[in-house]
Amino acid sequence: MSSSMLLERLSNAFGPPGSEGEIRQIIREELEGMVEFSYDRLGSVICGRKAGACASPRIMLAAHMDELGFIVQAITKEGFLKLYNLGSWWPHTLLAQRVVIRTPKGDVMGIIGAKPSHFLSSEERKKVWT
Repeated sequence: MSSSMLLERLSNAFGPPGSEGEIRQIIREELEGMVEFSYDRLGSVICGRKAGACASPRIMLAAHMDELGFIVQAITKEGFLKLYNLGSWWPHTLLAQRVVIRTPKGDVMGIIGAKPSHFLSSEERKKVWT
């Protein structure tokens, strides 16, 4: 598989903190037969490969498998979701972002919105969104 296809596959995989199973599976599929796999109690994938008789030098590549995400904290009577972030976000970057809401019945597509500016009071317009 080309590196751009692999990057696309990894980028599109579902993987918020605590739900990195799809990422873990892609890593296994891509490296199967090339490395020995082990796992820690947190779910990390550890890949090892013997590079000949000499034990050094060694190279370590450490990376996060998870992505930033949210937990649905509440659903309002109007049907809007209240979200709690997993990871650090700057709230202004979230407006108009597409999201995937994973449910037991399947994925639901959504978009992060805000009150339209023409409905904001003059005080609300001056406030930084947090």
